[in-house]
Amino acid sequence: MNIKTPLFWYKKRGIKSWLIFPFSILYLCGRKIDVIFSKEKTSDIPVICLGNVTAGGSGKTPSAIAIMKIVKKYNIAKNPCFITRGYKGGDEAIILQKEANTIISSDRYKSIKQAKNDGHDMVIMDDGFQNMSVKKDVSLLVVDTKYMFGNEMLIPAGPLREPIKDAIKRADAIILIGDGKIKSDKKLEKITINSKIKAAIELPKDNDYMAFCGIAMPNKFFDFLEKCGYKVFDKRSYPDHYEYSDNDINNLIEEAENKGLKLITTEKDYVKIDKKYKDIL
Repeated sequence: MNIKTPLFWYKKRGIKSWLIFPFSILYLCGRKIDVIFSKEKTSDIPVICLGNVTAGGSGKTPSAIAIMKIVKKYNIAKNPCFITRGYKGGDEAIILQKEANTIISSDRYKSIKQAKNDGHDMVIMDDGFQNMSVKKDVSLLVVDTKYMFGNEMLIPAGPLREPIKDAIKRADAIILIGDGKIKSDKKLEKITINSKIKAAIELPKDNDYMAFCGIAMPNKFFDFLEKCGYKVFDKRSYPDHYEYSDNDINNLIEEAENKGLKLITTEKDYVKIDKKYKDIL
């Protein structure tokens, strides 16, 4: 089931958040029980984990790719690979696969064992920060400096997967996505790695565009296009990890053509669109 990120998560705490706050308490209890009964297994090869404290996108996948490039550039490992849980459609996995071999499984420890058996000497885990089944050698927390921690409430009253202090405590470093210009915040006292990770866009800027995407924070993509100088006259957003049907794409193409606009989207969305439309978009 595709669900859009609730807008009230990233606004001042209001009645919606407080009404469902009791369910957040239940969520926290479940989280604590899971932590207590989870037994960390040690891997035979180094594990670098990237994750976030909020539900939805914060830049984990491009951060994982950036770390992979560093590992390769400085020969930190001879044959590193990615492991990812994978979602319906596998958009992240397709993108990661372009950079290095990618193993998809909901069982992180099993993925690491497979990586070792396949001859890999390091794994970079895209997501899995809250997964306590595997001991990580390095844990990196990815934080979007525009959205930070939203209303700082736990799911479903807010976007937090766990209390902020718990996540900060486990993090070896924090990767800041965006310009890094944030107010002094005691929550981020740990050493931070400033990172301006951006997607590569090669479409001409003299066109008029209709932008569409199916990601957790669509405004991040729309704002990025604006900052890069793209003229976006119409926008369409879909739920995170959205699976586009032929009808969806045909409607977007028809609407864009009627308005004299070109379509532009994210790499995550592009890899999921049927090949027959690739030359049209």
